[in-house]
Amino acid sequence: MFQELQKKWRESISYSLTEDDFCYYTRELLSWQVKNNPVYQDYCRLSGIDLKSKLEWHEFPALPVRTFRQKVVSCLPESPFEQIFLTSGTSEEQRGKQHLISTNFYHLSLKMNFDKNLPKNQKADWISLIPSSSELPQSSLSHMISYLAKAYQPPKMTYCCNASFEIDYSIFLGSILDAIQKQTPIALFATSFALVQVCDYLSKNRPNLSLHKDSFLFETGGSKGRVREISRFEMQTLLAQTLDLQKDQIHYEYGMTELSSQCYALATNEVFDSPPWMQVQIINPKNGEKCPPGQRGLLHFYDLANTYTCAAIATEDYGEYVDDSGRFLLHGRTPSTPPRGCSLPYEITS
Repeated sequence: MFQELQKKWRESISYSLTEDDFCYYTRELLSWQVKNNPVYQDYCRLSGIDLKSKLEWHEFPALPVRTFRQKVVSCLPESPFEQIFLTSGTSEEQRGKQHLISTNFYHLSLKMNFDKNLPKNQKADWISLIPSSSELPQSSLSHMISYLAKAYQPPKMTYCCNASFEIDYSIFLGSILDAIQKQTPIALFATSFALVQVCDYLSKNRPNLSLHKDSFLFETGGSKGRVREISRFEMQTLLAQTLDLQKDQIHYEYGMTELSSQCYALATNEVFDSPPWMQVQIINPKNGEKCPPGQRGLLHFYDLANTYTCAAIATEDYGEYVDDSGRFLLHGRTPSTPPRGCSLPYEITS
């Protein structure tokens, strides 16, 4: 049965997927998940959904992301899990978990999306301010970077921090200076709070470095509660002053442990786009209706790569559509929600 399901859903993870294809596959997948995922089935019943009726994909309720902190969300809960990802945090009981029967769809979505949105430079050295998966084996972010490094085989891959996100500045600076001397581009992978730390360090110890013009930054995660909070504009100014990284070289990633796909934006406009196999519904929390462009609401994702968990996820993040294409701006988290490790480009202060 498992191999048959793999084959059935694999073709939906594609940049050639049409809108009609997405509607069909999402409706089929969610119908299957309602029958096979006991947690999602219970939630649909509590939501008053008639499970016998034929629903459109966007009529299936999105499972609150906090459910992943409380239950095992899986269509095959008795099967062995190839990978369990945990959200960041200090309390085991409060950490969200994604239980994956297989990482095939996660990897397929990850690489295809990365190929589409990030520069293709096979000569770039990679430097990571995110721990490797050997340091943090249950971190989806660490898994992501380590998997991409293995897939792309950069000439040089350097990890500059440990499992506690403590940065080894001598290794970081040495790698930067080595690339500058060789006139080699750098692909820098970092959380926002790590960037604040290295920019502060460089400003005091080695200001005005200039990376190769073909370098780029992959940035994810919030800084709130770890270091001083800064605005997007201040962060961009610091990156320009310390590393000569300009807005068109800065790529923001939006993702979370509970989702298998990611959204990307350039710092030039900060507008996020999702791949064809994932769509966002921005919902007015007061009436449950879809928001028009320009109105803020909560982000609900329908992700076909969440094949064996739940494809419909209601986040605790606010955003707004910029137009009718589904692209969106990110506005931060609900005030009562604790900060997450890799869900936002910034805890916005601007």
